[in-house]
Amino acid sequence: MKLTPLFTAVLLLFFLTSVTGQEYAYTGDLDASYFTARDLAFEGKRSDARDILIGVVTRYPEHTDVQCLLVKIYSWD
Repeated sequence: MKLTPLFTAVLLLFFLTSVTGQEYAYTGDLDASYFTARDLAFEGKRSDARDILIGVVTRYPEHTDVQCLLVKIYSWD
């Protein structure tokens, strides 16, 4: 089967966007993720901070500091 240049380009684009899609993913360390999200939020990267905090809240729904920071970030927008 011969790959067309268009199909190859689409496949490459899909691969590159999936690889670089999550720069600040939840690392598994609750405190490090919280402080990273907080720093990102204060730097103005609120979307990245929200992504991290949503991952943490999904894993630890009882963590009130994370919930409060997430609510603050939503209120800033």
